[in-house]
Amino acid sequence: MDGNIITEVYQIDRIEQSAATPIVALFILMGGSNIVVQQDPISWDKLYEMIINFINKILGFIVNTRDMKIQAPPDYIAQVVKLMTNTWHKGRKSFTLKEAETLTGLLNQITQGAPWLKHMVLHMCTSISHALGSNTSYLICTNK
Repeated sequence: MDGNIITEVYQIDRIEQSAATPIVALFILMGGSNIVVQQDPISWDKLYEMIINFINKILGFIVNTRDMKIQAPPDYIAQVVKLMTNTWHKGRKSFTLKEAETLTGLLNQITQGAPWLKHMVLHMCTSISHALGSNTSYLICTNK
């Protein structure tokens, strides 16, 4: 059952039914509630706090169930752009492992909403691995 169609007309009973249907399906698939054996397959606290809307922030992403889009929040993208502008400028000649790890971690998070970015992040990881390998061989050759 599509919750978007049910909740399109704003009526409390329809919204309650739309929220209850996937919960019932979860318990049918996972089995009844038995806290002694395992925790419930749903976090009740998060459910009560969640705003019922077709656009929600879930696990750090903005999820739009009408357009079927997942995107990183604008403030997160602004953080990455600021890091790239301030740290990874054109005149840069070297980097530390921590700086490379921070950038690739932030970009990897964005790839969930921008699949094309995965290719660039993979290339960055390959370049970082090559740089670390070159650095290791240099250290081994020059170590007294």
